[in-house]
Amino acid sequence: MAIYKYPRILKDDYNGFRLIVPDLPATFEKWNFDVQGKREQDRLAHEAVGGQFESYYVTINGGKFMEFCERVGEPRTVTALYRFASESRD
Repeated sequence: MAIYKYPRILKDDYNGFRLIVPDLPATFEKWNFDVQGKREQDRLAHEAVGGQFESYYVTINGGKFMEFCERVGEPRTVTALYRFASESRD
């Protein structure tokens, strides 16, 4: 069984995250739509080959995310948000 983790940004925190992750969509609603779409694509692709799919969301802490990017030498991007979530132990 594959377990997928997706980044969750709380609506009240979204504008602050846009300051540290410049390539986030302009609105929280668009971000949420994009994450849901990615999850659905992953689910369909995984189930198409007969696998079981399990997923959950990791609420992103801005400070920990910035520390992660600095530690791994990755710019603060949407891609980094997904990587941070996938490597989270939460």
